Amino acid sequence: MSSRGLQLRRAFIAGFALFVLSTLALSAYSLWRLRAEAIANGLQHAALQTHSFEDFLTQSLLVTEQAAVTMTPTGTTPAELQRLQHTFAAALRQTPSFRSLSLQDESGRIVASSNPANIGITVGTQAYLPPAAPAQEIFRIGQAWSGRDFANGQPSTPQNPVAADAQGFIPVTRSVAVGERRLTLLVAINPDYFASHLADILDNGDGVVEVLLYDGTLLLGTAADARAGASYAQTLGELQLNKVESGSFEQPSQEAGTALTAFRASRLYPFVVITRLPRDHTLQKWRTEVKTLVGTLVPTLLVIAMLATAFYRRQMEAAAQRAEAERLLRINATVFDASSESIIITDANANIISVNAAFTRITGHTEQEVLGRNPRLLASGVHEKSFYASLWNELVTTGRWRGQMVNRRKDGTLFDAELSISISRDGHGRLQHYVGVIADITERKKNESRVLELNRDFVSFLDNTSDFVYFKDRNSRFRFASQTLANITGHAHWRELIGKHDLEVFPPETARIYHAEEQPIFRDGTPLLNQVDPYFDASGNKRWASTSKWPLFDAEGKVEGLFGISRDITTHKLNEEKLELAASVFHNSREGITITRTDGTIVDVNEAFTTITGYSRDEVLGKNPRLLSSGRHNAAHYASMWQSLINKGHWYGEIWNRRKSGEVYAEMLTITTVPDAQGKPLHYVALFSDITTAKVHEQQLEHIAHYDALTNLPNRVLLADRLKQAMLQVQGRAQRLAVVFLDLDGFKAVNDAHGHEAGDHLLAALAIRMKAALREGDTLARIGGDEFVAVLVDLLDATESMPMLNRLLAAACEPVQWNGAALQVSASLGVTLYPQDEELDADQLQRQADQAMYQAKVSGKNGYHFFDATHDRHVRDHHESMERIRYALATNEMVLHYQPKVNMRTGEVVGAEALIRWQHPDRGMLAPAVFLPLVENHALAVELDEWVMHTALQQMQTWLDGGLELPVSINVGARLLQQHDFVQRIQTILAAHPGVDPRNVELEVLETSALLDIDRVSWSMQECRDFGVKFALDDFGTGYSSLAYVKRLPVTQLKIDQSFVRDMLVDKDDMAILRAVMGLATAFQQEVIAEGVETAEQGLALMQLGCDFAQGYFISRPLPAQAVPLWAQNWRSDPAWRTPEPSLP
Repeated sequence: MSSRGLQLRRAFIAGFALFVLSTLALSAYSLWRLRAEAIANGLQHAALQTHSFEDFLTQSLLVTEQAAVTMTPTGTTPAELQRLQHTFAAALRQTPSFRSLSLQDESGRIVASSNPANIGITVGTQAYLPPAAPAQEIFRIGQAWSGRDFANGQPSTPQNPVAADAQGFIPVTRSVAVGERRLTLLVAINPDYFASHLADILDNGDGVVEVLLYDGTLLLGTAADARAGASYAQTLGELQLNKVESGSFEQPSQEAGTALTAFRASRLYPFVVITRLPRDHTLQKWRTEVKTLVGTLVPTLLVIAMLATAFYRRQMEAAAQRAEAERLLRINATVFDASSESIIITDANANIISVNAAFTRITGHTEQEVLGRNPRLLASGVHEKSFYASLWNELVTTGRWRGQMVNRRKDGTLFDAELSISISRDGHGRLQHYVGVIADITERKKNESRVLELNRDFVSFLDNTSDFVYFKDRNSRFRFASQTLANITGHAHWRELIGKHDLEVFPPETARIYHAEEQPIFRDGTPLLNQVDPYFDASGNKRWASTSKWPLFDAEGKVEGLFGISRDITTHKLNEEKLELAASVFHNSREGITITRTDGTIVDVNEAFTTITGYSRDEVLGKNPRLLSSGRHNAAHYASMWQSLINKGHWYGEIWNRRKSGEVYAEMLTITTVPDAQGKPLHYVALFSDITTAKVHEQQLEHIAHYDALTNLPNRVLLADRLKQAMLQVQGRAQRLAVVFLDLDGFKAVNDAHGHEAGDHLLAALAIRMKAALREGDTLARIGGDEFVAVLVDLLDATESMPMLNRLLAAACEPVQWNGAALQVSASLGVTLYPQDEELDADQLQRQADQAMYQAKVSGKNGYHFFDATHDRHVRDHHESMERIRYALATNEMVLHYQPKVNMRTGEVVGAEALIRWQHPDRGMLAPAVFLPLVENHALAVELDEWVMHTALQQMQTWLDGGLELPVSINVGARLLQQHDFVQRIQTILAAHPGVDPRNVELEVLETSALLDIDRVSWSMQECRDFGVKFALDDFGTGYSSLAYVKRLPVTQLKIDQSFVRDMLVDKDDMAILRAVMGLATAFQQEVIAEGVETAEQGLALMQLGCDFAQGYFISRPLPAQAVPLWAQNWRSDPAWRTPEPSLP
C-alpha cells in the first residue's frame, strides 16, 4: 500500500477511532448527565411531594385550630355543655380527620366530648405536651397515643411507642377563655387519615413519608413498621433544621440502599415532613437507557448516531413536556386558584389532567386522587344512561353542553351542580382538551325548593281557607284571591279573578260599596277595620261579612296595593236578629211565658201570663209556679214532669191550673231547660196557652167523630176500634165473637113513599129497639144508610148467638108510627165468627159478614146467614192462582215446546204443534193440564193464547232465518175464538211478524170447547182462511157435537184424539171409531192426523186405515225450540212404515 494509502488509512482509522472515541466519550458523558438529571428530578419530585404533604398537614391543622376557635363555649352550665356536645358531634361528621372533640376543665377532667365515653376522664396534658403559659391561647401538638380515643388510650413514650399494627391518635390542644375560667379544647386527630392520604399519592406505593415533632418524636409514618411515638432524634439532627427549613439530598438507607430524601418544616406548627424515595426506582429508567445505548454501540456507528439523534429528540420532547407541565401549573396557579367554581381539565380521552382548589373544596377529592381518572367518579347514580348519552351527543355535535345534574362527593353525599362543558382544540382543529366548570347550586336549589314550598303553602291556603282573602294592586284589580271568593262569584278557580276589577266580579251595587271603602286606603294609607258589608253567595242569597283591609307599601312608602280579609258573619248577624226577635216575641206573644231558676223561682213573666192567670208580674216574681196549682193532679204527675225535664231537657202536655180568681182552666204547657255554656241547667222556660174553650169543643168533636148524628150509635170509626179491642180480648180465651152485618129490607120503599124525614124517624126508632135487643157488652153501630153492624162478644159457639140474631130480626120487623101511618121493614143479617183457622183483621171480618148478608138476601130476606169460610177460601185460592199465572206470563216463566208432525209413509216432517209449558221456579216444569183449566173461562185465557201465537211466530222466523221452513199449529181457546174482533187480532199478530207466511200457520180448535155462537165463529174462521191461515179440529170425537162442528166449521184437518189411538189394536170399539172418523174425513174431504202414536204398530195400523199423518212419543216428544232443527235433519221414518201392508178391511 502506498504511503499515501497508508496515510489515508491511518487517517481513516484515526478519524474512525476519533469518531468512536468521541462517540463513546459523548455517550459516557450523556449517561452521566442523564443519571444526574434523573437524581435531580427524583430529589425535586421528593421535594414537591414533601411540600405537598407539609402543606396538606399544615392546612389540616389550621382548619382544626380554626374549628376549635369557632367552637369555644359561651359557658359551662349543663345546658351549654349539652349544646357544645351537639356542636362537637356535628363538626365530627363533617371532619373525617377527627376522632373526637373534648373540653377539659382546669383540673384536666373532660366535661364535654363528642365521645360520651371520654366524659369524666382526667387527662394530664403536661405528660405529653410541651409546656406553655396557661394564659396563652396557642395550638399545641402532643406525642402520639395508642388506642382509639382518650377513653381507652394512653400516651406513648420513646421506650414504649405505639405498635405498628395498633390504632393510635394524635392529641392537640388549645387553651380557651370561658368567662373568668381557662379551659382546654382537646382534639383527638386520626393519624390513619393522613397516613392513608400520604400513602395514596406516593408513586407506585414506593417510598415512605415520616412526620416528626421538633424533638424527633414520630407522629405518623407510611412505612409498614412505623411506630408512632418512637424517637428519631438522630435523623432529625442530620437535617440541620436550625439552619434551613427544607432541603433534599441523597442519604444512605438500610431498607433501600441509597434514598432520595427531602424534608420540609412547617412554618406554623412544630413538625417536619420527611419523604424518602428509593434511588434505584428513580434510576430504573436511566439503567434501561444505558442497556439500550450499550446494545446499540456494538452493531454500527450508524446505529449509534441514530440512537444519539433519537436520544436528543427524546430529550427535546421531554423538555417540551416539562414546558407544557409548567404552563399547566401556571394555569392552575392563575385560573384554578382564583376561581370559586370547580374546574376540571381532561385530555382528549376524557382523563383528568388538572383540577383547581375549588374542585377539592366542593367534591372532597384532591387533585392527586383524580389525576388520570374519568369524571365519572362524580356520578351520583341518579341519572339514567340516556341522560349521559344525550349530554355526550350534544357536546360532540355543538362543542358545548350546559345543564344541571346531581353529583356525588367523596364522602358519598349528593350535591346539585350546574355544569358547563366545552371542547378545546389546537391550531389544527384537533380535539385537545375538555374543560368543565362546576358550580355547587345545592343551597340555591334548597332556596328554590323553599320558595316553591312557600308558594304551595300559599296556594293551599288560598284554596282551603274559609275566609275571603284577596290582594289588589294600586288599580284595585285582583292579584290573588281565595277559592271561597271565586265560589261565591261564580268562578271555577280563584286564578280566573286575577286582573279583574270589582265591577267585573260583583253586582254593580256591591262593587260600588267596595270601591268607596277602598278609596281612603289607596289615598291616605288608612286601613279599614271590621266593616260589615252585605254580599251575595253563589245561589244569590244575601249574606253578611266583616271586612278588614290594610294598605301595602312599596320601598318608597307609597301604597301599591291592599290586602283584605272578609269573614262571613251571617250566623252572628242572624243570631242578633233572633235575639231581637226573641225579645219582641216574649213581650208580644199571645202565649204566656214564665222564666224560672232551677229551683223554680220565677224571674220573669210576659203580659200574656197576666192576661191568662190574672196575676201581675210583680205578684209572681220570686214565687214558685205552685201558686197556680188546681189540685187536680197528684204528686206523681208532677214528679213525672220533673223527671222528663231532667232526662230529656223538656216536657210537653196538658195541665189544669187555677186563675187568681179561683177559676180552673186547662192549658197546653211546654217547659224547656236552658243550659249554660257547660251544658248544666240554668233556667226553665215555660210557654202555655189557655185551651179551656178548645177542650170543650174537642169533647164535642170527639162525640161527633165517633157517633152517628141521627141514631147516636157508634159510627164506623168507633166500631173499628171496639171490634179490634174485642178481637184482642178473645185471643187466648175459649170464647168467640160474632160480627153481624144488618141491612134493612124495604127501607128504600119507605123513603120513596113517605119521604126522608120518615125514613130518618124509622132509623132512629129501630136503632133504639135493636140496641135494646143486645146485651150490655155488645156493640151496635150504624155504618151508613140502612146498614148496621153488631159485635156480639163472650160467645161459646155460633148457637149462642142465635137468640140475639132472632131478637134483632124481631126488633127490625116491629112497625113504627109516623103521622098516623105504620112504617114497617125487615132485616137481612150476615154473620161471621172469630177466631177462625186463618188470621184475619177487623176489615176482613166485616167483609165476610157483608158477603153472608147478601146470601141472606138471596135466600129470601128477613133472616140470617153464616159465612162459609171454606167456599171463600176456594174463591181466594182461584184468584191467587190467576194472579200467579199472570205474573208468570209477565216474567217469562212460560215457554213453548214443539212436537213434530210427520208423514209416516214418506218420512217428511210436515210441521210441529206448539205446546205451552210453565217453567215454575219452585215446582219445576209444569204440564199445561196443571194450569190451563184454571184460566179456561177467564179473561187471562185470551192473553195467554195471544202470547203463544206471538212466541210461536217469532220462533218460526228464527227457524226460517236458519234455513228451516216449518209450519206450526197453535191451540186457541173458545174464549179468544169468540171475541168479536178475533179476525183483527189475528191480522195484528201476523203483521207483527211479516217474515212468516200465514199459510204456514194453523190454528187448532178444541172440539171440547163450547162455542155459543157457532155461526159467528164459522165466519171468523173463514175470514182467516181467506188470508191463508188454516184451522184444525183438535181432540176430535171427545167433545161437543162433533158432526155439527165438522159440518159448519171451515176446518181443513181433523186430529184424532190419542184416547182412541192408545187402545186401537186391542179395543174393537176404538178401531171402529177410527174407521168411522176416516170415512167422515173422506166424505168431507179433510185431512186426518192421529195424536198419541207411541208404537210402530200403531203407526202401521193407522196407515192401513188411510191415515198417513201422525204425531206422538214414538216419533218425538215435545222438544225445546233450539232442538227442533237438528231433530228434523236427522229424523227417519220407521222401516215398517215405508212398505205398509194393504189397508185393513
